[in-house]
Amino acid sequence: MRQVSASIENEFLHQQALDKERIEQELNVAASIQQRIIPKELSKIEGYDIAGINIPSKEVGGDYYDCISLNNGKLALVIADVAGKGISAALLVNTLHAALYSYLDFNIPLVEIFDKLNKLIYKSSPSDKFITCFTAILDPETGALDAVNAGHNPIFLLRKNYVL
Repeated sequence: MRQVSASIENEFLHQQALDKERIEQELNVAASIQQRIIPKELSKIEGYDIAGINIPSKEVGGDYYDCISLNNGKLALVIADVAGKGISAALLVNTLHAALYSYLDFNIPLVEIFDKLNKLIYKSSPSDKFITCFTAILDPETGALDAVNAGHNPIFLLRKNYVL
């Protein structure tokens, strides 16, 4: 009887170890995908200082930022966060990343882009997940900034001749 019990317990523990290894592999794949969408370096723009860093609290999460060069010489500055962490947050932020790149190629106004993004993310996400996002289109030649804040924290803009 003890041998049967020990054998059953060993099989159970072996299965748990295999499940844990599979989950770790999936997390590693998700982390690798997420690392590809967060830039290692941001674009250098004469007259501007732009910086960003992502230090995830878990293997994967829903934090995202980017500086996207557009075909008209402008740049899209993006910062976003998915509510929650883990693979589901990483999947949603990847949806945002892909859709945003696609919509920006059409050179449509930011308000329209975010209307489309809102509908897409709403349809793609469970009720307990949402994304906050701030995106600005910068014209480095004129300094003009067209921005949309979709529920994200307020953005801090510091101008060269501004005195604190």
